[in-house]
Amino acid sequence: MKPFFVLLGLICLFSSPANGQSLQEVRKLFQEAPEREASCSQLIRLLKSVSADKQPLFYGYKGVATMIMANHLGNPLRKLSHFKEGKKILEEAIRKEPSNLELRFLRLSVQSEAPGFLNYNQDIKSDRSFIQEGLTRTKDEELKQMISQFLNRKK
Repeated sequence: MKPFFVLLGLICLFSSPANGQSLQEVRKLFQEAPEREASCSQLIRLLKSVSADKQPLFYGYKGVATMIMANHLGNPLRKLSHFKEGKKILEEAIRKEPSNLELRFLRLSVQSEAPGFLNYNQDIKSDRSFIQEGLTRTKDEELKQMISQFLNRKK
């Protein structure tokens, strides 16, 4: 019976989005999601069971993916519903880890692209400043590149 639990634990460990390999996959799907509905759906499925308490970063990606899915929907009410749900998820993740550079980048990327009538743009200046300061301190080269590409596009 003991080998069964060890095997089950290993399966959970390697299928969980908490390992580094999955973070790369999540980032890749995030970058594809605005253009490819299939990538957005896959990202939402991958992050379905994450929680803000245990994995705030992945929970933030779940929120962003939910908001991005609004772009792929036709019904305006469903679009707004997805956006509001995703916003709530992302803001909860940021409340859990307010100094997380990647979460603040996620919020900046959404707020920079959100239509003005949604009134979701109040943190752009503070997030941009926080990110520019934190970018020099992070050792995560993939994150640095992702943020730098975004900031260069927005100039």
